[in-house]
Amino acid sequence: MGSLLSLLRGGSGGHSGGLSRSSRETQASARFAKQFNEFIFNLGDVRNAQYVEENFPEGNRILRVGLELLERVSAYNDGSNEVRMAISQPTQENEEAAWRKVGPSVALLRECFEFAQSVEKVIPDVLEELSSHAGDADPQRADRNRGLARLLADLMQNAFAFDALKASIPAIQNDFSYYRRTLSRSAQTQDADIARYIIPHDVSNQMSLFYAYHNPMVRTVIDSATKFAQESGNQQIVLDCLSALAAGSAST
Repeated sequence: MGSLLSLLRGGSGGHSGGLSRSSRETQASARFAKQFNEFIFNLGDVRNAQYVEENFPEGNRILRVGLELLERVSAYNDGSNEVRMAISQPTQENEEAAWRKVGPSVALLRECFEFAQSVEKVIPDVLEELSSHAGDADPQRADRNRGLARLLADLMQNAFAFDALKASIPAIQNDFSYYRRTLSRSAQTQDADIARYIIPHDVSNQMSLFYAYHNPMVRTVIDSATKFAQESGNQQIVLDCLSALAAGSAST
């Protein structure tokens, strides 16, 4: 969150716009400030999660997928022994054994990568709603704002948790590296148990770039939110929303 706020602060002052836009941003920020304390103390209210479940089903679905993936990654079944054997004694038998071991793991990593793409798409939708109606006085809108803020906070928490798991499981990077090194050769196999785990080269290349970062999921959130703020021209309002979100998360 700190990285994201720093990026937005760094860019918010450099945007050139008319007086009317500046005035609108100032007024919206002022209205949002009035809700600031209530926003902080209500972020953890269970009703916020219920609101998301009932009124923002796609966001709720993505969040549930993320929680399920966290459970599966926490039980990651690494192929270190099989990979080590296949590298030190590269027989066909050892290589096939390694592939049968890392194949399901890489399939899980692909699911996590595709989940990150879903998060990347939903973050702008949530921020659009929050920044467009940040200072609305309507009580129903305030409820929606807090519900969407809770969703955003939960998605970010999920991202932090995933990256922490990745950092604690070196086999994730090692298994995928071995998979990539042997992909071309294994793609020619006639063994159905191996062929089912073949990933197209373009997808494996994208996954490689994704997992090369020590914090791939958090980076996805940061990049998506920063891009939205810059392209929408609402950097100051987005910064206000995220600042309140950070304070609310710290107080919850």
